[in-house]
Amino acid sequence: MNDLNERVIELRKILERANYLYYVKDNPELEDSEYDSLLRELGEIEREHPELITPDSPTMRVGGLSDDTFKKIAHTVQMGSLRDVFDMSEVRKFVNDCAGSEFVVERKIDGLSVSLEYENGVFVRGSTRGDGFVGEDVTGNLRTIRAIPLRLSREIPFLEVRGEVFMPKKSFAELVNSQTEAGETPAKNPRNAAAGSLRQKDSSVTATRKLDIYVFNIQQINTGIDSVGANLVRQFPNNRPHYDEFPVGAVFDRPGDHRSPLQSQYDNDLVAHAQSLDFLKDLGFNTNPYKICKNYEEIEAEINKIGSERQSLPFDIDGAVIKVNEFHKRIALGETSKFPKWAVAYKYPPEERETTLRDIEVGVGRTGAITPVALFDEVLLAGTSVSRAVLHNQENVTEKDFRIGDRIIVRKAGDIIPEVIKSVSHADNSKPFVMPDRCPVCGSPAVKFADEAVIRCTNTSCPAQIAERIIYFVSKTAMNIDGMGDAVVNALLEKGLIKDIADIYTLSETDLMTLDKIKEKSASNLITAIQNSKENPPERLLCGLGIRGIGSANAKLLIKHFGSIERIMSATADEITAVDGFGDILAQNIATSFKEEHMLKLIQRLKSYSLKLTSDKTDTTDTRFSGLTFVLTGTLPTYKRDEAKEIIENLGGKVSGSVSKKTDYVLAGDDAGSKLTKAQTLGVKVIDEITFKGMIG
Repeated sequence: MNDLNERVIELRKILERANYLYYVKDNPELEDSEYDSLLRELGEIEREHPELITPDSPTMRVGGLSDDTFKKIAHTVQMGSLRDVFDMSEVRKFVNDCAGSEFVVERKIDGLSVSLEYENGVFVRGSTRGDGFVGEDVTGNLRTIRAIPLRLSREIPFLEVRGEVFMPKKSFAELVNSQTEAGETPAKNPRNAAAGSLRQKDSSVTATRKLDIYVFNIQQINTGIDSVGANLVRQFPNNRPHYDEFPVGAVFDRPGDHRSPLQSQYDNDLVAHAQSLDFLKDLGFNTNPYKICKNYEEIEAEINKIGSERQSLPFDIDGAVIKVNEFHKRIALGETSKFPKWAVAYKYPPEERETTLRDIEVGVGRTGAITPVALFDEVLLAGTSVSRAVLHNQENVTEKDFRIGDRIIVRKAGDIIPEVIKSVSHADNSKPFVMPDRCPVCGSPAVKFADEAVIRCTNTSCPAQIAERIIYFVSKTAMNIDGMGDAVVNALLEKGLIKDIADIYTLSETDLMTLDKIKEKSASNLITAIQNSKENPPERLLCGLGIRGIGSANAKLLIKHFGSIERIMSATADEITAVDGFGDILAQNIATSFKEEHMLKLIQRLKSYSLKLTSDKTDTTDTRFSGLTFVLTGTLPTYKRDEAKEIIENLGGKVSGSVSKKTDYVLAGDDAGSKLTKAQTLGVKVIDEITFKGMIG
């Protein structure tokens, strides 16, 4: 066991170092495949020896269902906000008001603020800013962000830091693409996407969103005896006025006593903001780059420099933050009832362009959604030329009154996705735009369903839908058939070699070589890729079927819950709503889709071609707990909670983190707390482990 424990410690050190080098130093030393292999090895050891699992293990970043979703957290140190300024004259006035100070200029990340708390160097809790006084506990979701160290480089008794969680532009583009392909409403911008990702009930979904963070402030730090704050005077204990002689953010034990343990690294106390950022970086945090400036001219130059880099950054910023560097001068400057007087946030004007709307065309997607698209005179936005933008639906067009010939304002959401903000003026004799009542491709009726804003072509054999469905099926999001891009799919359709996704598995090298530019080698490689796709797990196939509301994340949740596509096909809408995150409308849509004749035939054909419909991980032939909801509480005699949860889910049941009238059973062990009390109050049936074992045989 000693050798095993040493291997676990070694693996954790290697993996955390890899995370630090990749996310903080931007200098990776491991290939992704090496990292994944080591993480799998660690996970396997921990599964076989759960007593070796610790909260700071890299395996804790994978995520799962939240046990206690978003409970309220009162911030010991208020998470305040800064005063916004919008032109350089206001910046100059701020500098003059802080005369004699040194300043730090940083990028203002466009994300959402969070608090991270560490005890003895280990990450124990994370929460959102909320209203500054009370936030929400999102610890499980924050663990999935690899730039957040689960263990610091040294053991500090207590540390609370503040950071900004954001979604990189690349991750945002991937999310919007997957949401669009799944027929879902795409996120409006990276900030909203990051906020939504951080409030997912299932943190494994958060993990797929690839969030990042910059840490920019010490809120509290305790080196063993005394605790002080790091940005506002009120963060000092009110009953210790003698601390006022010390600079905010000073790191010490007790006045007049020996030097702080932290001073083994730093010759002086932390007396300035820039110094505290360096200290945080040494602890393992990804910190915001900064520039120390002596006067207004240097500040202006740095603001302009950050502004010029804005479009090339891999994440959104909406301004630059200017702070007084020295903590003791912050104390002297003080604060208003709303903002500190020692910092401001300069907001860059949004990059927008005026152009002319030349036409509105309608396209048909793989789910039959008919979408209006604005075609306008080309403009340069965020470094690229833009001439078209999705208008989403008739309601959006009508609300903003977009008409052909309008002068319109265009920008990029998150500096990535083009969008038309508003109409400036209408052309003479212009008419309101109205979506067609028939499909522009096949002429079938176009219908607006009660639960949706879009209209859809009712013909499932519509050529436009077929092409888009096949393109989506072979994409990286779904079956990932390398070499079968849009051009190849359209060429195969034109030649009549395929008519639906199942026909892909009937193709031969000879068929492919009839296409332009496809030679023997390319044909052979493509056939190999098609054959290899048969080994994909069923969640990829389920995603590739193109059912509205089932993207890659929801496909994983469904397969995890039901174990096979065939089991999902037989599930009722009520059974599907037992999966966390699946509401009544989505569940009904999925259940209805699997009853359609063309879908039944398609899946039967795919099964005949040996594609995987059942997960290798779970045996769900026994569904005795289908439709039942369990809550686990207390310590069970022989089962760990995760083991009991897995058994319940493998038998078709659902495990919830809270007791309600919808709960069927509470499985209670020793030291069961408030959940047991609530179950007894509501009359929910309470069972022990012996009864549970009898239920599972």
